[in-house]
Amino acid sequence: TASLGGMIVRNRTFAGFLKYASETCEFANLAKEPDWQTGGKLKLAVTFDDGWSDNADAAYPIACQYKVPLAIFIVPERTGTALPFWPERTAAALDRSPSANGSRRSAISIERAIEELKELPARERERRIVEMADSKGELESSAAVDRTMTWEQIAELHAGGVTFGSHTSTHEILTMIPTVQAEREIVLSREVIQQKLLASCSLFSYPNGTYSRQVRDMVEDAGYKLAFLNQEPGVWTRDCDPFLIPRVNVCEYHLVDAKGDFS
Repeated sequence: TASLGGMIVRNRTFAGFLKYASETCEFANLAKEPDWQTGGKLKLAVTFDDGWSDNADAAYPIACQYKVPLAIFIVPERTGTALPFWPERTAAALDRSPSANGSRRSAISIERAIEELKELPARERERRIVEMADSKGELESSAAVDRTMTWEQIAELHAGGVTFGSHTSTHEILTMIPTVQAEREIVLSREVIQQKLLASCSLFSYPNGTYSRQVRDMVEDAGYKLAFLNQEPGVWTRDCDPFLIPRVNVCEYHLVDAKGDFS
């Protein structure tokens, strides 16, 4: 996969996580209003960003096994495509480009390059990525996990009870693009999801977890009810701003012991 390690979980690890969580936690369904009544167990909502194809092929069947409601934040203009987002395209270009000493680039160096690109305005970032890709030929990925779900898969999961929210129209970092463009990303993505699924779209997730007060207010004005972050881990409480809800990122190296088993 062209995705970085912080986005990867093996099937067996995810299954171990949900098995453990089903025994120790109470699952929250984000299609419903939050229940703030005090109970004996921690309430846990399970969410995915981006809408990768393995959300349907791998995560959904495991979630069904443990009766876990899922919420998936999708990018309407990037559905059913390979290497749909610029970080993966960057990783794919750099992975096949040798470093200065001729060796294969490390995951750390690729991640550092991606973090540097995040600081650039969208146009300059795209210009640099195009230069990387053009010098290496067309970027391709045959890996199924490097594709996003099709609308057919999304509709099937929606019929099966999965809740879908917006992750913007094209996955741009909203603070790095003009205000008018940011507003379009927020508003139009919700409209497309509602048209495609014939259902209300009330959930939003900020790309890269990045927001400003203006962006936060645009999300509220667009008609969403809840919006989620992903940078600083935190617990969602009654006192949280409903448009700045913290989450805890989960990936393989967060969930396993030294032997690679769920722990």
